[in-house]
Amino acid sequence: MGTETGIVNYRQACIEAKTACPATESQWAMADYALSVYGDLATSRFDGVLTKEERDHAGVMIDSPSDYLLTARTNYFSRLTEMEKRLCKNDSMTKKTGVSKQFGEARMITVYPGCVQRVTTAFDEDGISGAMAANPRGWVILVEEWTSNSKERYLPEIIFFTKVAEKLGIRIENPTFSSSNKEVLDEMNKRFGLSVVDCAVAELVKVLSFFVKKFPNSRFEEQLRMAMVYVYDDYRKHGVSLDTDKLMASYIGMLQGPSAETSGAMLADRGEKLKRVTQEMSIAKTREILGEEKGKKALFIGTDRLLPIFEAVYR
Repeated sequence: MGTETGIVNYRQACIEAKTACPATESQWAMADYALSVYGDLATSRFDGVLTKEERDHAGVMIDSPSDYLLTARTNYFSRLTEMEKRLCKNDSMTKKTGVSKQFGEARMITVYPGCVQRVTTAFDEDGISGAMAANPRGWVILVEEWTSNSKERYLPEIIFFTKVAEKLGIRIENPTFSSSNKEVLDEMNKRFGLSVVDCAVAELVKVLSFFVKKFPNSRFEEQLRMAMVYVYDDYRKHGVSLDTDKLMASYIGMLQGPSAETSGAMLADRGEKLKRVTQEMSIAKTREILGEEKGKKALFIGTDRLLPIFEAVYR
């Protein structure tokens, strides 16, 4: 396995405890994986080769009698910013296993947005990381809200699983549509004749309700302003142009309608249609991705919004 140049070769499958590999080879495999996904050496990859630079970088961990993966994960957590640590406001977590005759096996871990410590710990302790690293070609990773634009990856768990995919050479995709995606808004117009502004008003009311509860002591004008900015930015993020003057006019028009009850029912109906179309399109998108990766196991990462999608595909 070793050479005079200091390079060590190992079999990736040796990362799994059930594999009958020499202890030293298993050690190198675990070290290179831990260094690749949890370390801060940009050039490191879990590729069957541990270079001299990688060995030197991982030296302290290699010599430690403690669990390599736990040590590396703990060090990774210590490098999170205070802002990233504060994102996790709820310890809830859902884990599911699914099997489909059409798409094979799948695992799902959902957490509150920002709870990277919860999801990565489950990823390791449930043996998913080892199975994935042992056979990277046999997996696909589906992460809610993942984007190929690195500037728009702000949640630490999205950043982490992007790194896992890059280091192991695994395809990563976003299996979901957002209600502000152009494809969803086009479908809403096609099915129900609803415009972008019609859909945005329904979103505005939902977001406004959230801000009213979150900032009860703020003036309504400020709560409305925050909701407008949030909806505008969300649509812009998905490449949809939103006329805020028309949005405000539509919102005021709803308030001045025949009755609050009628307006509320209309907005609720729009919201339900938007939710249903978004979910249906997400399920279709997920099936399309999995169909392109037949024979591979799938790992789903995200929030509880993934549950109905996962359950629809893996009945």
